[in-house]
Amino acid sequence: MVLLVISPFFGIVAWEIKRDSPGPVFYHGRRAGRGGGATAPLPNFSSYAASKAGLARLAETLAEELKPFNIQVNVIAPGMVDTRLQDEVLQAGNRAGGLYEKIKLARETGKGAVSPEIAADLAVFLASEASGKLTGKLIAAPYDPWREWEGKGDELNATPMYTLRRLDPLTIKPLIGKLEVGDGEWTTLPPSSPFHFSILNLKRV
Repeated sequence: MVLLVISPFFGIVAWEIKRDSPGPVFYHGRRAGRGGGATAPLPNFSSYAASKAGLARLAETLAEELKPFNIQVNVIAPGMVDTRLQDEVLQAGNRAGGLYEKIKLARETGKGAVSPEIAADLAVFLASEASGKLTGKLIAAPYDPWREWEGKGDELNATPMYTLRRLDPLTIKPLIGKLEVGDGEWTTLPPSSPFHFSILNLKRV
């Protein structure tokens, strides 16, 4: 839970510099993109997982607070990068739950392992003009198509994509790009939209 103490401190620092130093702020979210705690349960790592979810919500809240000062706040989820935490998981063995087998496999075969350069490239993108005003997002460096986002910051900001949300009929409709427009009829974003994807067995609630 230490991140829940340290991260607000950095948020306060950003608040203090907002008048004179517009630009990007990004947090390191570990494996938040694919079940690393922020977006899915991580058994046997409850404090770690809670801190990651808290970090994502903190960043999104700060993003809204700091918009008037041209400060963008995002979270980078780097994927399964080889770190000291992996050493500790391997030392814990089966006490680390399912994460133990995943990290053991990554160390032995490379399956699922992610190069730290990928997250570094995302950080460069977020710090550049190419990312525009993109803010309040939890971005999985190895999995999300952020390399295609140049000039699309405003479009992304207008959607709940790449954020933490409770899924219900109200929130899921804009997520999947479908809106009910009559008695059982649906409209869909065109395939060319960066937010278009298909969903099977979509039913009215």
